[in-house]
Amino acid sequence: MHSNDVRFYKYMSPESAIASLENGAMKWSIPKLLNDPFEFPASMDFKFTGEEIANALTEELVTMAYGPNEPTSDPNNQFIQLTLLNRRLRNRPPAEKFRAFIAEVNAGTIQRFEENLVQRRAFLAEYRNQFTVFCVSAKKDNLLMWAHYAKNHTGCVFQFRCLPELDRTLSAAIKVNYVETYPVIGSLGQYVKHLTGQAEINYDNLFNIFAFTKSQHWDYEDEWRCISKLNNHETGFDFKPFIPEELEAIYIGHRASQEHKDSILNTLRGKYQETKVFSSSVNIQDYSMLFHENR
Repeated sequence: MHSNDVRFYKYMSPESAIASLENGAMKWSIPKLLNDPFEFPASMDFKFTGEEIANALTEELVTMAYGPNEPTSDPNNQFIQLTLLNRRLRNRPPAEKFRAFIAEVNAGTIQRFEENLVQRRAFLAEYRNQFTVFCVSAKKDNLLMWAHYAKNHTGCVFQFRCLPELDRTLSAAIKVNYVETYPVIGSLGQYVKHLTGQAEINYDNLFNIFAFTKSQHWDYEDEWRCISKLNNHETGFDFKPFIPEELEAIYIGHRASQEHKDSILNTLRGKYQETKVFSSSVNIQDYSMLFHENR
């Protein structure tokens, strides 16, 4: 849980900002409604084919059956049992004969792998529609986000503070991991070791990879996320309430209309009396933003 001194920022268009303040709620959307088409990737699996896994598995079993070291690990694994049995035969077949036998047995691996691939993608495609995401940033002054998400600096940024003592959602926000390569469940070698009972693929960690991994192209956002089960399946998004104590400050864009500024101030006079308001300007000398508290 994040402590009270942690702050997160939500970039808002003028319309979204007013609607959120009036309703006291923020929009949480399913991944396909977000702007990155790679969110919660339904094709997150492996970067090898059924034929490649069949061939690699055959060679691994030959090594397990004829290599210098006896295989260890899961004694209940069928492949370990098979290779141990072969190693203990008094008149065991030559390695090439064993390889040919295993290759024939593994022929069905290709079809099973491809079938499992289709099933896994269908599952993830449906699974991704069961969750909503609320995205925030650790930065309030990123020029790109002000342009993209605050409607060309005409909107504003909400500053939320974490309130772990009240068990508020943002106190459990998880940082997005930015990566260079597309996430996979495991490499060919890892998967072979997993099938043969010599190592485990940490499937428990797959949801974190699935939900909190993005391309490094997005690392400027310094994004943190909260995930929740979707309630409104008809719209694909939910509105979840926040409390006035969470909304510590609002930073209004330097291109915001006077009408928008007045709407923000008028709305805050009701239940957000403790929320501070800052106007913004741009520093043309170093491409930065300046914020000035409204008194």
